[in-house]
Amino acid sequence: MKKFLRVFYSQIFNSFFPILIISILIKLADNSQTTSIFLLINFANIYLLFSDYSSNTILLKDTLQSGGVRKGNISEQLITDIASYIGVKAIVLFIGFFVWVALCLIVPQLKVHKLSNILAYTFIIGYNINFYWLYMSSDKEYFFIISNFFGRLFFLFLLVLFIFFKLNFFLLMPLVGVGSIAISILSFLRFCSVYSFKVNINIDTFKHAAFVVRRDWPLVANSFLIMTPTTCLSFFIGFIKNSSAVLVYAFAEKIFMAIRALLGVFVNSVYPVICQQGSIFTKRSKQILMAFYLAVVLGCIVTYLLSPIIFSYLHQPVEFNKLFTKCVEYFLLTTLAIGLNTPYFLQLLVTNHFNDKKNFILFLITSILIVGFFFCLILLNNNVTSILKSVLFSETLIALSFIIITQLAKAKRGIFLNSI
Repeated sequence: MKKFLRVFYSQIFNSFFPILIISILIKLADNSQTTSIFLLINFANIYLLFSDYSSNTILLKDTLQSGGVRKGNISEQLITDIASYIGVKAIVLFIGFFVWVALCLIVPQLKVHKLSNILAYTFIIGYNINFYWLYMSSDKEYFFIISNFFGRLFFLFLLVLFIFFKLNFFLLMPLVGVGSIAISILSFLRFCSVYSFKVNINIDTFKHAAFVVRRDWPLVANSFLIMTPTTCLSFFIGFIKNSSAVLVYAFAEKIFMAIRALLGVFVNSVYPVICQQGSIFTKRSKQILMAFYLAVVLGCIVTYLLSPIIFSYLHQPVEFNKLFTKCVEYFLLTTLAIGLNTPYFLQLLVTNHFNDKKNFILFLITSILIVGFFFCLILLNNNVTSILKSVLFSETLIALSFIIITQLAKAKRGIFLNSI
């Protein structure tokens, strides 16, 4: 229960920082430069999810099933698992650099300041080496909470400093990245010191990590494919020509992420437990899910009612006020759809159904439909509303894929998820 509450308050509190940062960016004159910062933050979030839910998820699940990271439970195999976890992240980030460079050369909103955006990849690195699941599989998850808090606080401090002294934003995100890397490394070293173990990162670490990725490539691929809505979101929003409208959208999206964090609390606190129990569909888990889904619904209603008051703080033109309200409406509907997905997602993750080659085909078809839908709407109607419709459609398709897989598994095994 203590872990549950700590995760809850940290998620809610940390959600406040992106909202504050985007609200500050909206008020700045150079919208083209500040829009690229928003896109950078989103890309960092994509890689955080991808690197954490790729093949290393299996390693961490094994760690949790063996009792987690605890004093007196630090075996050589556990240290090897942790090293592989870091190795997979390093491989993902190495490949991600070339993807990010390509985006900076292709996406219009990133091309404007492409050199500074390429250098800002340090931010993506710093954001991703805060080893979330490693800390959550221990009894000292506050290492993530503390390091994440100071990383976001450092970002906010530098942003205010740059605005106050009217410094060029060219160096803002690279400096934020360097600071985030330092904070994450210090946190990890302290974590190792508390548990009295040392992780040696060498060529064998990366060889083993590469082996794990090759062995579990369906899980790696499926982890990427189920994030297609988020990936498309960050890619195609960069093609919207109106930078001011993109920032209004960004403000609504960060509020959406804050509401969605309620579901994140459920995932992050219950996941370690169901790794040991093997099923999300226990009576207790159902009760917790229902309580949180009710909290999400209430949060959506309150946010919708307060949205005009929230946006009035920014003193934007009337057309942007209308756009913000529409963004909130679509995002709240998307939140409700994602909430219904949560139990299916967790069950599939724990039972290794994401590491299935046949399911890869289903997710691939879904992703092709999602990308096509995004592309057609942006091509036909270059505005923020197109993105909103695409996101809602995409999350609905992903939900349908989850349900199809669970029902196929139930039909195949006869007893799988018999409570659904």
